[in-house]
Amino acid sequence: MKNFTERMKEVVGLAGGITELSKKSGLSKGVLHKYINGESDPSRLRMIAMTDATGVSLEWLALGEGPMMRGANAAENKGSPDKATLNAAMAIYALMRGTGKMMAPDRFEELATEMWKLDHEGPGDLKNDKTKRTFTDIIESVLKQD
Repeated sequence: MKNFTERMKEVVGLAGGITELSKKSGLSKGVLHKYINGESDPSRLRMIAMTDATGVSLEWLALGEGPMMRGANAAENKGSPDKATLNAAMAIYALMRGTGKMMAPDRFEELATEMWKLDHEGPGDLKNDKTKRTFTDIIESVLKQD
């Protein structure tokens, strides 16, 4: 399980950098650096500001438990991407982090939606080579737009 400072680094990346997280959350860059460096812990209100700015789950940010993205479990009940597709999207997100490129939450949602469409309207098999190539094309196009 990741510690809080590791989760904070992910939140900063998800927001598009510390400057963007500062703008979106209303928290100063200095305060955010203290959280990232483990020099201080955020109050509940500040943690909520960061989760609202990025779409991550409060439980995940605070405790490292549950799904990273807010609403991941509720998505199943709305005809949105199912849990398996969201898990696949999270795996792709983790791979993208390895490239050093991150995407905004709305872009991430687009990717998950495209994956859902491919899985439910396309070949129907996320392990299918054609589907994998299509996912790669989607990821590359999303990264080029950011």
